[in-house]
Amino acid sequence: MYHPSVSQSDLLLKIFFDSVERFIGVLHEPTFRRELDQFRMKKFSLHREFEALLFSIYAMAIVSMRSDRVVRLFGESRDVLLERYQFAAEKALSAANILRSRKILTFQALLYYLVSRPNLLLGASLDSKFKR
Repeated sequence: MYHPSVSQSDLLLKIFFDSVERFIGVLHEPTFRRELDQFRMKKFSLHREFEALLFSIYAMAIVSMRSDRVVRLFGESRDVLLERYQFAAEKALSAANILRSRKILTFQALLYYLVSRPNLLLGASLDSKFKR
């Protein structure tokens, strides 16, 4: 429902690795690419966690672009896409049980989600977003 087409996903991932990840340096791109292939073939054991990571990455890619570029590349406004991917990341983080998880993918997803939401108040606000 919230996933972009494979071609749009690939473009968002390229933008993310070219414009965002080089400054944050959390992901190992070759490992991520292998896991992405497994995820797309529905053979990845950490499906929920990887989905949360993907949506957080999509949000970060959108945050890194100017509004006119987003419209030109994706045919939708920056605000609409950002809201879509942040909401999808919240749902996926909740499904991955973020408050109890000890999986690195879940924490990577949370990191990118939080960076994509600079105005998010930590504490009660964060706790309420991910309650099951």
